[in-house]
Amino acid sequence: MRTATFMAVIALATAFAFPAWAGLRVPPQDAHAPRDRQAQPAVPWHALDHDTQQMLAPLKQRWDRLPAHAQHHLMEKAKRWERLPAYRQKRIRRNIQRWQQMTPAERRRVRTNERIYEQLSPAQRAQLHEAYERFKQMPPEQQKSLRQQWHRLSPEQRKHWIKNGAKGDLPHAHSGGR
Repeated sequence: MRTATFMAVIALATAFAFPAWAGLRVPPQDAHAPRDRQAQPAVPWHALDHDTQQMLAPLKQRWDRLPAHAQHHLMEKAKRWERLPAYRQKRIRRNIQRWQQMTPAERRRVRTNERIYEQLSPAQRAQLHEAYERFKQMPPEQQKSLRQQWHRLSPEQRKHWIKNGAKGDLPHAHSGGR
């Protein structure tokens, strides 16, 4: 059961701690988006209000080269940001800093875990959340032990365990694992 809880921590941490836009990735064109959204004109940098410019400052140099749909998507994110409570903004800033400090391999791993999490049913997500809550209550030594067990599993074992609802102990690592 201890290992189940650890897995939930990993899955939830990657799914919630690093929102897809934290790395300021440009969203792909959505073929299913309403036509009016697809037809939105590009917005030059100088036309953005001061607050939006401050929020999107990391994109200033490439803003005018972004597709119009990406500009509008990012402007929507900036407006939502302004409405967030201060404690949520602080948490997101901390997560963005962690994201920026990650290696490309770590970022790929987070994105992979995000995709796995998104494919889970609501019941499986609830099970992961419960396991995460149990993990948070564990003593640090027990958490460390679970992390070590987790890292010895192959990506296939991890994915299988998550897809099966993160129930029970983690499977045993294959010999010759990490």
